[in-house]
Order: sequence, then C-alpha cells, then structure tokens
Amino acid sequence: MDHRAANRHPSRGQQHQEADRDRALVADREGPAALDQRGGEGAGAHAMNRRIIIALVAALASLAIGAGAAAARQPQLHLGSVYAYSGTGAPYGVGQINGERLAVRQINAAARRSGLTVKMDSAAIDSSSDSAIAAVASMISSGAQAILGPTLSSQAAAALPPAVAAKIPSIGVTNATLSLTGLRPYVWRVSAAEDRMIRASVDVAHDELGIRTAVIVADPNNGYSAGAEQSFERAAARSGVTILAVIPCATGSDPTAALQAAAETGAQAIFSGAIGSDPQAVVTARKTLGLTQLLVGGNGFNAPDLPGTPGAAGTVVGASWNAIGANAASKRFVRSYRRAFKLAPDTFAAQGFASVELAAAAARAGKGTSAAAIQRGLGRLRRVPTVLGKITFRSGEARYPVVVQQVKGGKFVPIARRAG
Repeated sequence: MDHRAANRHPSRGQQHQEADRDRALVADREGPAALDQRGGEGAGAHAMNRRIIIALVAALASLAIGAGAAAARQPQLHLGSVYAYSGTGAPYGVGQINGERLAVRQINAAARRSGLTVKMDSAAIDSSSDSAIAAVASMISSGAQAILGPTLSSQAAAALPPAVAAKIPSIGVTNATLSLTGLRPYVWRVSAAEDRMIRASVDVAHDELGIRTAVIVADPNNGYSAGAEQSFERAAARSGVTILAVIPCATGSDPTAALQAAAETGAQAIFSGAIGSDPQAVVTARKTLGLTQLLVGGNGFNAPDLPGTPGAAGTVVGASWNAIGANAASKRFVRSYRRAFKLAPDTFAAQGFASVELAAAAARAGKGTSAAAIQRGLGRLRRVPTVLGKITFRSGEARYPVVVQQVKGGKFVPIARRAG
C-alpha cells in the first residue's frame, strides 16, 4: 500500500501534528526567529510556541547526547568468524555464518537492555588449511578477542595454535572431530563431538532398529572421514554391533563400487564417513543400486540438502540440534531465522547462533570483553539457555543432549527412544 496516498486527506488532528512538526523543524534549521517572521494573526502565540519549541528541541538534543554517550559506554565484544564458503566445508559453513550473524543482530538490537554490543569480523574462505591459517592470523591482528571456527576440524587443527599461543579463546562451532588435546584450555567445542553423535546413532541402530552387523565406508586420507571411521568402530564395539569390513572410498570419488562391495559382505547396515557433497552421492548411489541396508552417517550427513536427495529416505544421523525440538528458545530461533533468510535453519546454523550466545554469556560471566575475560567467563558458564539446550562446558566440551534423527518425508525427524 502507498501510505502517501492513504493519507492525502489528513484529519484535523493530523494537520495540527504536522504543523507542530514543521514548526519544530523550522526552529531547528533556521533558528527561533524564523517562526516570528511568519507573523500575522497569532504572532504572540507564535512567540510563546517559540519558547516551548526551543525547550523541546533542547530537551531532545540532551536526550540524544545522553543516549549516544550511554551507547559509547556499552562494552563491545569483538569476535572473528572464519567459515568455509567453498569446497567440502561449504554445506556447513554457510549455515554457521548465517546463525552467527542472526545472533549478533539480535544481541545488538537488545543492547540497551543487556548493556552489551557485538562486533563480528568474518572471513569467507575455501576448505583448505592454508586459507584457514591466514584467516585466523588476520582475525588475531585485527583485534578479535575470540575466534569462531574455522568450519572444518582439519582447518581448526592447523589454524588455531597461534590463537592458543596468544591466549585468545576459540569456539569450535562445527568441529565435531577436532581433538582438543594440545589446544586446551583455549579451545571450546560447541558442536557435539563426533564420538557422541555417532555413539548415539549406533546405539539407536542397535537398540531400536535391530542392527547387529555393519560395514564402514570411509576415506582414510581425509581427516574428518578417518575420524568418523574411528568413532564408528568405538561405537560399534560399545553397542555390540559387529563390523564385518572397512572399505576405503576416496573423498570426491564415485561411491558406487564401495557401496556394492559393502552390500556383498551381507552386513545389515552401512556406516558412512562421507563429507561435503559426498553424502548426497552416497544416498544417490544407494538408490541406484537398490540397496536395502540401513545407512548411518556421521555429522557430514547433516548437510541441509541431504533430506531432499533421492535415496536419502531412512538414513540415520546424529546431530547437535533438530528443528522439531520443544526448546522454546529453539522455536524462536527457527521463526527469526526463517524471517531473516527465507529458509529453514539447519543444525550448523543453530550451532553458529549458540556460539555467539555463549560468547556473549561468557563476556557477562567474565565481567569484560577482553580475551582474558571471555576465557574466564567460558569456564564459569553453567546451564546457559541456548537454542541447543542448557549448556555447561566440561573440559572444553559443551554438554547437552544430542539428537538421533532419520530422514522421513524429505526432513530430518528425531527418532523416539523406547523407555527402559
């Protein structure tokens, strides 16, 4: 609707309001004498109005100066986000940065009430370790007091040691397979560790879906995939699932032959450590081959496009978050994310949002926005409400329940565990 057209014939009250506004603008731009120069009938009333308007303008100016000074006094949290925008990390990095930016926007919108603003520098990189090393170094030199990312665990392992040496805390937004050994106490993982997600998935496959035998398909030369393979092996031993074979499948290659070999073992399930665009290739090849084995994926299968890929139905994967959760904060997040980006959030967006929430909570708990204060505050957090649930860090790991989900009707749907 054209609001100017709707208000072509203002009411008498609106005319008075517009006249008062015009007079105030004249007083502000041309000086109070400009009103008297308009003379004629009611010149005395204009003189009185002039004094009132001068007082009003002065009061408004005083309020504006006071508000500006208050905003200037508000502490500012300076974050640096490093996210993958191309390569194998892209399906996860885009959600990461969207969630982070939404959280920053909401925190800044509530700055008057919370007393904290956030400045976030960001670097869109490819999925190589070299680009991550350069981006993290840039964030450190720009004065960031905490680092978010990089997206891939292999990137984080290569790029974060200089931040650790500088005692700048880093938050692992999506780093499921990153080893914190050697990085503690300055690296804090928000993503559920791959071990936890795969253990939950294999438990559900065994307890709820009757799986007793499986084969693992993974790339031993890819850091994430090799880590997922180890997590599947540990989870299977714990749950009582027998691994009949481990079949290599290079990242970026056609998985058809590897899946065919997996099926020939007679295993009931295929455990896949694929990453990037490979999970979609795996479910597509599975459909083409007509395989009926249960497919259980690692965190790489949480890519937002996977549920709609032909052949994905029935795939099981553990995750840090699911949009169907009953968490009130999560529901608000889904609504605001849809409004902001015109699409549904994935688990990586939720992890990005939660990471900024936790950084802000750490600044409050640590009573400052310096790297030392944020580091101190992260260690003090206890059951902080976030979109992922109530979070407490233990030995650098965010502790909250993981969710096991299955692709149904083109969506990730949580699998209900039987009681007892």
